[in-house]
Amino acid sequence: MFQISPQMLWALLSTVGLIALDTLLGWVKAIVKGEWDWHKVGRFLMTSVLPYVASLLALAVLTLLQPNTVAVFYTSVAAADVQFVADIFAKAKGFGFPVQNPEVTTGEKK
Repeated sequence: MFQISPQMLWALLSTVGLIALDTLLGWVKAIVKGEWDWHKVGRFLMTSVLPYVASLLALAVLTLLQPNTVAVFYTSVAAADVQFVADIFAKAKGFGFPVQNPEVTTGEKK
């Protein structure tokens, strides 16, 4: 029987947690702006949330079956995490939270 490593489990849970937080913030934003529509919830979950979760689970299963694909799994998790963290920061800014963009440096002196 296959056993998922604690690192893979934490990677999956962190990404699913970020997806859930991003989704909830989007829903709160829609409610605040008066754009909430219950009829769109199912479609949103099926087209925007489920594909991310299902693809990460599929990659986790692939990694369990073919351990040499572990780099693909962790790269995908990292890319999804970066995307959702950026989306969460953007939504937090929209709510008026004082979110500062980190300063990106190139190493060049001015």
